[in-house]
Amino acid sequence: MVSAQPIIHNFVPQSGAVGSTVTIHGKNFSATPSANIVYFGSVQATVTAATTTSLTVTVPAGTSYQPLMVTTAGLTAFSTLPFITTFNDPGQFIPSAFSTRLDISTDKGPQAIFSMDMDGDGKPDLVVANGDSNTVTIYHNTSTPHSISFALAVDYLLPAGYYPVGITAGDLDGDGKPEVAVTCYGSPQLVIFHNTSTAGTISVGAPIYYALGNYTTGITIEDCNGDGKPEIVVASAADNVISLYANNSTIGNLSFSPKMDLHLPSGTLPFNVIVSDLDGDGKPDLASVNSATNTVSTFLNTGTVGGALSFATNVDFSVGGSPQDLAVGDLDGDGKPDLAVVNNGDATITLLQNASTPGTISFNRLTDVPTGTQNPGSPWALVLADFDGDGKPDIASINQLDNTVSVHRNTSTVGSPSIAANVDYATGSTPWAITTADMDGDGLPDLAIIDNTTAKITLLRDKSSLEPAITSFTPTMGVNGQVVTIKGAHLTGTTAVSFGGTPATSFTVVNDSTVTATVGNGSTGAVSAVTPGGTTSLDTFKYGIPAPVISRFSPDSASAGTTVTIKGSHFSNATAVSFGTTPAASYTVVSDSVITAIVAYGSTGAVAVKTGGGKDTLSGFTYIAPPIAITSFSPQSGAQGAQIVIRGTGFSTHPAVSFGGVPASNVTWYGDTSMIAVVSTGATGKVAVTGTNGADSMAGFTFITNTPPPPPPPSNLITITSFNPTAATTGDTVYIYGTYLTTANSVSFGGVPAVYYKAISDSQLLAVVGSGATGQVKVSNNTSSDSLPNFVYTFDSTKLQSAAFQLILFTGSLAGNNAQLQWQVRNDAGISYYAIERGMDSIQFTVIATVRSTRSNGASHNYTFTDPNAISGITWYRLKMQDTTAAFTYSSPVKVQPLSQSMPIHPNPVKNGFFLVDIPDVGSTSQFMLFDMSGKQLKIVQVAAGISEIRINVPGLSRGTYQLRWTNGKRNTAQTLLVL
Repeated sequence: MVSAQPIIHNFVPQSGAVGSTVTIHGKNFSATPSANIVYFGSVQATVTAATTTSLTVTVPAGTSYQPLMVTTAGLTAFSTLPFITTFNDPGQFIPSAFSTRLDISTDKGPQAIFSMDMDGDGKPDLVVANGDSNTVTIYHNTSTPHSISFALAVDYLLPAGYYPVGITAGDLDGDGKPEVAVTCYGSPQLVIFHNTSTAGTISVGAPIYYALGNYTTGITIEDCNGDGKPEIVVASAADNVISLYANNSTIGNLSFSPKMDLHLPSGTLPFNVIVSDLDGDGKPDLASVNSATNTVSTFLNTGTVGGALSFATNVDFSVGGSPQDLAVGDLDGDGKPDLAVVNNGDATITLLQNASTPGTISFNRLTDVPTGTQNPGSPWALVLADFDGDGKPDIASINQLDNTVSVHRNTSTVGSPSIAANVDYATGSTPWAITTADMDGDGLPDLAIIDNTTAKITLLRDKSSLEPAITSFTPTMGVNGQVVTIKGAHLTGTTAVSFGGTPATSFTVVNDSTVTATVGNGSTGAVSAVTPGGTTSLDTFKYGIPAPVISRFSPDSASAGTTVTIKGSHFSNATAVSFGTTPAASYTVVSDSVITAIVAYGSTGAVAVKTGGGKDTLSGFTYIAPPIAITSFSPQSGAQGAQIVIRGTGFSTHPAVSFGGVPASNVTWYGDTSMIAVVSTGATGKVAVTGTNGADSMAGFTFITNTPPPPPPPSNLITITSFNPTAATTGDTVYIYGTYLTTANSVSFGGVPAVYYKAISDSQLLAVVGSGATGQVKVSNNTSSDSLPNFVYTFDSTKLQSAAFQLILFTGSLAGNNAQLQWQVRNDAGISYYAIERGMDSIQFTVIATVRSTRSNGASHNYTFTDPNAISGITWYRLKMQDTTAAFTYSSPVKVQPLSQSMPIHPNPVKNGFFLVDIPDVGSTSQFMLFDMSGKQLKIVQVAAGISEIRINVPGLSRGTYQLRWTNGKRNTAQTLLVL
């Protein structure tokens, strides 16, 4: 009976935090608390006390900005205004207000989304209408505070051709569980699913169907005649009607009367509808947003409580260009519901201030506010919620062309609605619909946005500025035992720290903004800290030895034997120091930031420090040559053209040479300690060397004047001028510098032959150290040899492998439509892991995964990796083989071409005479064919091979449904196209 319907008069307070107490005043409640079901928008609240005229409830986590609902004895009452959940967080509306987005997959072509707790577990779930896949999906909320997550619970396939485009949820039969209502475009039907869920398990019964108008996208649920049974209200754009389905349901039995239509003028195109008591007479009125006429139409409720549905003729109010969506809420706190409208045509938001009185609906249009990047055709849908906790509903609107959501802070005062300029956050591709609720139960409203092109749900968590945050850490690279200083905010009470997922061996909370932690046996990845306020992380800590950095050195000029102090960072694992091209005579690592090195007989140039993490250089060192001194020359005699090797010091100044007072015809200098001079006409006597740093001579040269002329001097006189590095172990490469090295047939280190050598040029040779010994480096050919002392052999146990690593093959192929990589190796005991890298060409690559080595010797081993996220078109892969030190090598790249699995069209519906479509297979020529629903072919577009996307122009095409078909002669696919 009507007299038994629960009625909400008001509630106090009208806003509050999660956990606070709210008193709902009204009548016809149950005096038994558990017999009253109270919803704060998306989730149910706990009733702690009850009388027939008041209910005391606790504000739950998970609320959304929607009217309160009280269900008693199978009948439901709605509040006029929503409850606003507040929180103390003055730091909102900054770029970091929403955390890094989380994308979850849904079915193809998602069109609409709504949030509602479907299973009564206190967490708002998500319901989604997917047009292209013809499905309704429900996602169970598995979130915890500060961590949003969802799991697919229901994936219902509708009859062929239905194409769902609108969705909402609400309790329709009074059993306390929200039903799901869906509007379909392809076959105009209203589809209603009865909720059969239990706590923790979401399920729905078989749907029931009702006839629907054409292209119905807007849908909402509200009791429009006060009988306690909520009606379903829809907006049918193509038919220009607002339709209401009177509710005749009882608990467990859904039943509705045929739709009652409220007609709008032809060509109005109402896209959405809201229900709210706009004039304050206690009866809910209607308002629709009309895309074609740039208006909002309002319908005054003229019915009686419990009577037939009745509404007055529409009264219209102007808004911006091509409005697409509207939302209702008290923006200025005067107790009257205002309207916010998003305008697609001019990229603005219109605020309509409520100036109604009982029996008369009236709105004042305020100055439109730009949104997004002010890109016409981009803004599409909006929601209201208090995102900063100040007790005022703010606005979030999505922008299809910008791939963003714009959040506008409510800056209203009582009687003066206003919003601030937008702050934008990234979404996925082509955001299509939006909903809001506190999804992780932390008391702050979050956002869920469907991305039509990529078939994703973008989840943006509203982060409190009081949550922990890591803003920086130093150093950014290190190994086991490295102490890292972590800076941030709200770090007091930290209970765990990790590097790349590996726990720190220890950590100390210095203060609220600083934690020091010691790296364990970690891995590259984010630095994370767990605190009572949540978990925070920051990329990227690199596990390994950092590259050295030289900041300065002094003195900046020195001679042999001088100590030079080098300052910088990451010097602890230094393996070599050099001045110019000459290794230091010796060096000492004083600390991680200081090295002292003794200059050898060297050369001017850059100072270099090498570690296991890399090498750094700093230019500006000047070598001061010592006074010229000759220690030896050979041979002691020679005719014209003979090459005489002169050894000593001070030769880096390029001094002149003479034999018996006759200048040499040519001199080649090799650093500070050796040079080769060519005898000219010559004379017997002293070998003299003269330069800017002095002069010296040595007696004993004999000029040969034999007749006939002596044979030409040997052209393969091997000499060694230097080698680098001066210390190495088995398997290391040493570079040897000198003359005639291409004639070498023997190389040894400390008398032990090199395992391999190769002359790069006549003056440079590389050799790989064998089992080795400390001593001389010696190079020989058939007629000569030379050697230099001071080679130090070092032992390295990591090089002990039974055989050398070998990559036998690396191939790429398709497995189904995923890229599958296979490689075969032998003797990979020294390999730590294999990194799989992917790129769009054969030049630039990005690591997408790693595979650990089996670390085995002997027989070959096979590896396989399947890329689950292969990109359509040609994709390149290569293999990085990382050994147990810092060394690595790459395979040759291979290419794979997965086939496209879909043919996404955007925008769809088409409104501006063109659309873009992705090519399912770019490897061959193909064509598109456009048909109307009678099968008549309207257009053919040829596509050349290699093109991944094409624009198809359809100017003047009549509104309606069409089919786009594609074929390349071997494959075929088709997609439905809507033209408005």
